[in-house]
Amino acid sequence: MRVHLAILYKDYLDKILSGEKTVEGRFSKVKCNPHGRVFAGDKLFLKETSGPVVAIADVARVLSFTNMTTDQAKRIIEKYGGLLCLGQDFVPRIMTARYATLMYLENVKKIGPIQLSKRDRRPWVILTTQTSFMTGENQWEKELWSVLVAE
Repeated sequence: MRVHLAILYKDYLDKILSGEKTVEGRFSKVKCNPHGRVFAGDKLFLKETSGPVVAIADVARVLSFTNMTTDQAKRIIEKYGGLLCLGQDFVPRIMTARYATLMYLENVKKIGPIQLSKRDRRPWVILTTQTSFMTGENQWEKELWSVLVAE
């Protein structure tokens, strides 16, 4: 099991917490996390952009798409758009993406809030590859570990 930190805009995070959004999607023009690095059984900490970590979720199922065409992007929008709670403003980004990762979420639980000292702009971090997280060097890392242990 890997542990990930997913950074989300507040409106999408609120929809996950309410149960309206059951699939989290990541789309990109280049291959980057979480594509090919998130699997069923992994844990996601959900963090609001410029805010705290407020929830944890299990990844139940993952669908990955590589070298997507415009037609494939259209089919993804048609088939999964409702589960992703896609806004019309986001559709053009999907149409130009070459990589997509769709993660079905379950067992979403509110936690914290846990403030962390993340200063970079990465929207996705695989925490179990970070030495400081694995050793619990910082207070926020200890708090996240305590949530995992309680699971």
